[in-house]
Amino acid sequence: MEKDSIFFGDAKLNYGEKKVSGKYAIIDGEDFFLIENYSKMRPFFMTIVSANDHWLFIASNGGLSAGRKNPEQSLFPYYSDDKIINSTSDTGSKTVLRIKTEEGIKLWEPFTEAFEGIYNTTSNLYKNREGSKIIFEETNHDLGLSFRYGWMFSEKFGIVKKSQLTNLTSKGIDVEILDGIRNILPYGVSSALQDIRSTLVDAYKRCELDERNNLGIYSLSSMIVDKAEPSEALKATTIWSVGIKSDSILLSSLQLKSFRNGIGTVTEKDIKAEKGAFFVTSKQRIAAKTPATWIIVAEVNQSVTKIAQLQTELSGQESMLNTVQNDIDKNKQDLRKKIGLTDGIQLSKDRLSTGRHFSNVLFNIMRGGTFDDQYEIETADFLLHIKQMNMQDYQRLKPVLKALPDQISYHQLRHFLVASKHKHTMRYYLESVIQNLPSAWSLNL
Repeated sequence: MEKDSIFFGDAKLNYGEKKVSGKYAIIDGEDFFLIENYSKMRPFFMTIVSANDHWLFIASNGGLSAGRKNPEQSLFPYYSDDKIINSTSDTGSKTVLRIKTEEGIKLWEPFTEAFEGIYNTTSNLYKNREGSKIIFEETNHDLGLSFRYGWMFSEKFGIVKKSQLTNLTSKGIDVEILDGIRNILPYGVSSALQDIRSTLVDAYKRCELDERNNLGIYSLSSMIVDKAEPSEALKATTIWSVGIKSDSILLSSLQLKSFRNGIGTVTEKDIKAEKGAFFVTSKQRIAAKTPATWIIVAEVNQSVTKIAQLQTELSGQESMLNTVQNDIDKNKQDLRKKIGLTDGIQLSKDRLSTGRHFSNVLFNIMRGGTFDDQYEIETADFLLHIKQMNMQDYQRLKPVLKALPDQISYHQLRHFLVASKHKHTMRYYLESVIQNLPSAWSLNL
């Protein structure tokens, strides 16, 4: 049956048949799994992991929540997956592009459902083998541009959004860029408070700009407490950008309509009682076959001392883009080391099988942890475990186990306990191994 043509004004909407497929791909020498035309699938949910205490949950339509350590240190509101999937219109990444063409200015907002069919586009989703990076890509074949943005982690600097706009044509293109993130939480908002009193939380929000360093500082005017006492907010969320020359910095979404309409934007220095945002606007000419790359970096739980240190770094280093990238690479290598110590790295012609094994091991150690020092057990920790389980057995075994060295492999410990012929010792041994004593590494998700 022939499909009817659909028109948007004078333009014919382009809803071509596009097949979803998956394969491996290489980006900047790194192994990624690629889902082509992922936007044709129903939204699905993913987790991005870190070697440290970052966490990030994201839907394939761009809605997300992220933070450090636990939901009480969130960068974006912490909700259930259905609410995160439905939050894509006001939370997370947002990019608006105004492109100068021979026909006039053309507006393009990548990854926006309202623009589907207006241009001939291809959407791809990439996730690296380690699971520590995710990249969204939309290529506009009509305009000759490709836009990517990805989420990744830096232990030193925080949660990083990396963006890249590439000119695919053989001549330069003039572009006005607005790029950033929305619905930023200040420090001190618990998940329960955000869930049931989000309107009240908005009333307490304050967004300030350190113009010298293009540093956004997001805080509460005071802590939200139900007591008649002063409660000062002493910590904040910080966001900054590097790699893009900014014409203005926006701390809210109030001027997005003005940018779309070509009216222009004015830097926002102090915004109160609005959902926080951080947008960079920039006019650029992108050379033929050339990408423009920049990053936006966010961190939670920032004290006055940490903010002052960050301001010093931002004002004193011109190579911050490389510095952050090096720390992102270190996070990935640290994660690979943890997987490698639990035999998760394999080499085979079947990349899908080795990738599946890698992810299985990753999620197993996320649940159970891994030994800090491979298979070495601290004798004192093992004794403490027995003491907590059974004081009488502890008193009986203490003289025997005190003869052991301070550190012993769990294989040697097993042989020693079998030789001791105490009927309960093997139970404690198996319990301690299952619980990954000594102290285990965890992703704290």
